[in-house]
Amino acid sequence: MGYGEDYMNAFWKWFSKLPDNEKDAYEQTSPEPEGWTGFYGRIRANPWL
Repeated sequence: MGYGEDYMNAFWKWFSKLPDNEKDAYEQTSPEPEGWTGFYGRIRANPWL
C-alpha cells in the first residue's frame, strides 16, 4: 500500500518481539494517542510470528 503500511508492519514486528516487561515500559513512556486506544493490546493479542 505505502510507506505508512510498511512502517506499521515494521513496528508490529518489533513490538511483538519485545519481552512483556519491555512492552510495559514502552507503553508507559509512549502512551497511545487519542483515538488509538487498544492499539498495543491488539498487537499483544495478535503478535507477528
